[in-house]
Amino acid sequence: MDMVREEQFRKAQADAAYNRQLLQEHQWADEQLNAARDTYGYNSAGPLRLPCSVDEFLRLRALVDRETAHSSSHRVHVHAGGHQQHGYSFAPCTRARVTS
Repeated sequence: MDMVREEQFRKAQADAAYNRQLLQEHQWADEQLNAARDTYGYNSAGPLRLPCSVDEFLRLRALVDRETAHSSSHRVHVHAGGHQQHGYSFAPCTRARVTS
């Protein structure tokens, strides 16, 4: 791992507890964490190891923070079939390579 990526990883670890708490407040993220646990055997009280870049994760976290701050005015679109679509995408984390 190069020095820049190590520093990014350390920064992500520094606030991992906050990130986990924030993400668990959102049902979709909680379901994804449970799916990752079931698929990859993840079961740790320690920092999360996400299959995406730190920048992508921080962008997603900023979107979640914004949604939390503006929850009363956040638009949720309900499509045919009843599923909801929020104004953000978690695709970067799902497309990324998983490393151990």
